[in-house]
Amino acid sequence: MPYLIPDDGDTTVQHRELDLPWSGIGGMGVNNLAARLLLALLPPTGGFFRLTGDELDNAMAEADLRQRGAKEADIAQLRQEIEKGLAVLERAVGREIEVTNDRVALFEALMHLIVGGVVLLYRRNVGMKVFHLRRHVLLRDPMGAPVEGVTCETYLYASLDPKLRNVLDEVDNRDGKSEQDSSRRDSRQVDV
Repeated sequence: MPYLIPDDGDTTVQHRELDLPWSGIGGMGVNNLAARLLLALLPPTGGFFRLTGDELDNAMAEADLRQRGAKEADIAQLRQEIEKGLAVLERAVGREIEVTNDRVALFEALMHLIVGGVVLLYRRNVGMKVFHLRRHVLLRDPMGAPVEGVTCETYLYASLDPKLRNVLDEVDNRDGKSEQDSSRRDSRQVDV
């Protein structure tokens, strides 16, 4: 699947036809495995997690309420209200995942895990972003916990902050790469 992990320095993957192997069995296998894993992680019909309170904390809180003179009916009603509130939160998280298309990003991440063995997921305010093998580097401590990460993203020149565009223009002018045609410059892709 050449489109998953392109060659070094190949930024034209979206604009050209890639060489595909004669047999697509490997690609079909990767898609099948990723789809099954996605169904296991995020089932479309039900919740994939359940929020509950800690049993020890609940028991201690109930004992405290009993010591203060609360009735068993009041404690049971409070327990039901807490369960209802947690169920509302579960449904809200499920809706958020569907609205932000996290399912699509997770499917892509699973394909990268199957083929390359490593992927970085970044949760933004608007959804999830996937960084594949050639787009991120992590520095880890001796125990394997991430310490620092560096990512590479591709943006259109026109979508960059004006301050960053000015810096890029200065670098281009210094290197003698100044583009006079603004439409060509604005549609240029920049790795940041």
